[in-house]
Amino acid sequence: MLSACQLPEAYFTMECLEYYGQVNFLKAGLTTASAITTVSPTYAREILTPAFGCGLEGVLAKRQDRLFGILNGLDEDLWDPARDAALPLPYTRENLTAGKEAAAQELRRVLGMSPSSRPILGMVSRITEQKGADVLVAALEDILQLGFDVVVLGTGEGRFEELLKAAQAAHPDRVAVALRFDDRLARLIYAGSSLFLMPSRWEPCGLGQMIAMRYGTLPVVHATGGLADTVRDASQPDGNGFVFSPLTPQELVRALQRAKELLAQPEAWQELQRRAVSQDFSWKSSAQKVPRALPLAFRVRANGSGQVARAAGSVFPVPRAVALTEAPACARVFIVVSGEP
Repeated sequence: MLSACQLPEAYFTMECLEYYGQVNFLKAGLTTASAITTVSPTYAREILTPAFGCGLEGVLAKRQDRLFGILNGLDEDLWDPARDAALPLPYTRENLTAGKEAAAQELRRVLGMSPSSRPILGMVSRITEQKGADVLVAALEDILQLGFDVVVLGTGEGRFEELLKAAQAAHPDRVAVALRFDDRLARLIYAGSSLFLMPSRWEPCGLGQMIAMRYGTLPVVHATGGLADTVRDASQPDGNGFVFSPLTPQELVRALQRAKELLAQPEAWQELQRRAVSQDFSWKSSAQKVPRALPLAFRVRANGSGQVARAAGSVFPVPRAVALTEAPACARVFIVVSGEP
């Protein structure tokens, strides 16, 4: 492989490309990058463990002084309830309640559900085990007993799709499942739901919870990755959603029970909504955190041959570029590689 890539055999070392006798370019990137960033602070810590590191946790642990977690940003022009053409009544903080009620009724109409004032638990997601579809399915009857209607949009594993379709057939006015990608319907779910569900087993960052809060919909999330960094439980003074752990149907139902109790207290609920819509998840906010990592990317000594000398004394030819490298999904990282500034 090295010859096919026109790379010298000298790179096939434990400090570079060699990984259990095989070539691993991601490992080489991790060991030679001036700085490594991933998409949330919690995920940056999680990938140092065997559960999330996919075999590279040891490599990452050795370089954790150069590992940074910086949240993804949200395009606030693309996701703006005040200018969203998909909504029957675009809204701001001033008319949030009216706008969300209009969206909820339009959502029910589009999905063929009867008009109702029951709160909607929405989910826009791949319908997979990684996204917690099994937890939702196991908890579904209890969720309905709590008084929530459930709307799910997405595609994924057939076994979960069939179980959700069966639930819809059993409760046609309480459960709606759309097995497709549909931007307009997604926007109606973000706006018309009272709660937005993300029971992910792992989630490097997640954007759904950010979009939901922008639309005044409170997220219900499993405490992992970027979900743990962006959602604070309603029991906290700065709460903006509902957080549960461990990832079980029982804990999900308990979180929804707490949400139901707060829904019965309009002032408390509206305060949570105000905190949610006040969150700054813009790219500007994310960009302000980048300077912490960039100095490391350029704190190197370039010699005349275009190589970069590391503090440890190793020398590698490094292109002047910023490269995006993907590991297996559970160890996704961004590698910043810099040569001469």
